[in-house]
Amino acid sequence: MVVTAEPTQLNWVIAINGLVESPYNLSYTEILRIPSTTIEAKLYCVDFPDRSIYEGNWKGVQLKKILEKAVLKPGVAKLAFFAGDGFTTDLHIEDALSPDVLIAYELNGRSIEGAKGFPGNRLVVPGRWGYKWIAGIVRIEAVAHDFLGVWESRGYPDKALINQPEFAQKKDLSDPGLYLALVIIILMSSLAVFFYLRQRHRGLRADNSLYLTAESTILQLQSHQRMPQASCLGPLKPTPSV
Repeated sequence: MVVTAEPTQLNWVIAINGLVESPYNLSYTEILRIPSTTIEAKLYCVDFPDRSIYEGNWKGVQLKKILEKAVLKPGVAKLAFFAGDGFTTDLHIEDALSPDVLIAYELNGRSIEGAKGFPGNRLVVPGRWGYKWIAGIVRIEAVAHDFLGVWESRGYPDKALINQPEFAQKKDLSDPGLYLALVIIILMSSLAVFFYLRQRHRGLRADNSLYLTAESTILQLQSHQRMPQASCLGPLKPTPSV
């Protein structure tokens, strides 16, 4: 939900540190002094991929401008983002320097409210899934290693490109819903096999019973057929002597 932020939520600070020449703290007041950029973008959550959670005009400062003041050191591979509520995410440095990546403080002309008193800001990363759009940022750290955020470390694609085919294959396997669905599928399959074998066994028993009945009937018929023939011949009589 986006509403007008309380004054206390506007007094936030983002620490910029890590592999930088000039670490510094960026306050809300200071970010307002930096020339702003407004872009139109939609935020999509992986749980609801068919509809946007937030959309409209995001106003903020390009992330690359914030990094210019800090001056990145050679060897920086990623930026690690930390929120006040403990959430984390990351961006490869080449993605972070894209001109459409912002630290936004307004959406559709209204200040972004920080959840539960946390900073009212959000990382805007068009074309990426919502777990990259971290809100309530309190620290940005430049790192040389392959830092992975909360969802990235659980198997979600690090690039988080929307509609990438490998996403479905790397979805978090620790999701209880997936395990439940798997158990149901296995159970239904087992029951289907059980009933099939049971019916087949009953069918075989029925077939055997029919076979034995038919065989008994045939033998009886043959027996009845032999009896008239034997009676017709009569008992053997000795040949009369001449």
